[in-house]
Formats: sequence, structure tokens, C-alpha cells
Amino acid sequence: MAPSPKDVVHLTLTYTRIAVLDLYESLHALGVVHRDVQPRHIRLSRKTRRPMLIDLDGAMVVQSLAGSVLFEREMAEVREKLGML
Repeated sequence: MAPSPKDVVHLTLTYTRIAVLDLYESLHALGVVHRDVQPRHIRLSRKTRRPMLIDLDGAMVVQSLAGSVLFEREMAEVREKLGML
């Protein structure tokens, strides 16, 4: 049985949310905080159709323990804006 259009939309949104979380986690693993979590800073690659972050002008490299607090705050903001509280 093929999935309904509603199921396809739900799965697509779930995949996109997880992919966006992965983007931020990858950025944080490099020691970088984006600092401006906005939906307008996420684009889909034309080639891969995967989300990517843009507008890193305000990003900050963090190499201290204080960075972990910044990472946690940013991830909380990302989850909130994705509706994943």
C-alpha cells in the first residue's frame, strides 16, 4: 500500500527537521556557533536536495568551556523553531 500524501508530507518534514539538527550539530562539532537561527538561513541544495546553512557572517568560533553553553542554547533555539520541543 502506497503512503498517503499526508504521510509523505509528514515524513518529508521529519527528514528535513532531522537534517537541520544534523547541520547545527556538525557546525558545533567544528567549534562554530551560527548565532542567528532563522528559517531564512536554511536552503535546499539544488543538486542533493539536502538542507544547508547560509549567512555565516555572524558565526563565532568557540574554543572554550563557555562554548558548550552557547551550543546548548543554540540547539534549544533550533529545536524550538523547528517545533521539536
